[in-house]
Amino acid sequence: MARKTISAATLRALFARSGNRCAFDGCQQVLVSDKNLFVGQVAHIEGVEVASRRHNLQQSDDERASYDNLILLCYAHHVEIDHPSQCFTASELRSMKLAHERRNRGTFRIDADVLRQAQLDVERFWDRVATITANEHRCPISRSNSTVARTSLH
Repeated sequence: MARKTISAATLRALFARSGNRCAFDGCQQVLVSDKNLFVGQVAHIEGVEVASRRHNLQQSDDERASYDNLILLCYAHHVEIDHPSQCFTASELRSMKLAHERRNRGTFRIDADVLRQAQLDVERFWDRVATITANEHRCPISRSNSTVARTSLH
């Protein structure tokens, strides 16, 4: 499924209300490092892929990429909320985000260059996911192609 690009305005609002911290309850992990690098992750509350956690068939592509459906997390908590053994609902994640933003609203301003880099990082991430998904559905490499690949590596 194609992903709608998350707008700079949406990312700016997420960061401005984040306090530069992961929105997971109790987590203090920064999202932008002291070296001005985006080290957090933009997570979907209701998943994009049909097979993803908390996917909502009724949600439009615009709604999926909207401020209301996104939450800023550290890598570890992004993995945790999407892990099959966990049972985070969309409602729980929205409540977590809202409580976090109430505590941190307006306490962080993101540099325009870092914002652009974060937007590119998100786009590159989903491009890689699309490539991996496409490669899973390819035919296996033929024996003659694998011989060529082996000889070209030496």
